[in-house]
Amino acid sequence: MKEVSKESDVYSFGVIMLEIVSGKEPINKNPAAAEDLYRPEILRRGVKDGTGVSEECVLEYIQLAMSCCSPSPSLRPSFKQLLRKLEEIRK
Repeated sequence: MKEVSKESDVYSFGVIMLEIVSGKEPINKNPAAAEDLYRPEILRRGVKDGTGVSEECVLEYIQLAMSCCSPSPSLRPSFKQLLRKLEEIRK
């Protein structure tokens, strides 16, 4: 275990964001089919199935989540930046 920090909290939040968008756990221990491994298709299907959210909005959300999960803590957004971006996406 590593020490808890703001950067690790942002990373964890990014993982949760990706889990929410994909509807899948972050680690698939028992992949059932090849499409289960291709997250973009899973997300695209979710948008087309009538989630009420535009594909552009979902893509922005995914980009933000991925920035939170950057391997380099210094490249991750602060919570203030994260909140600002979430508010922009929501509009």
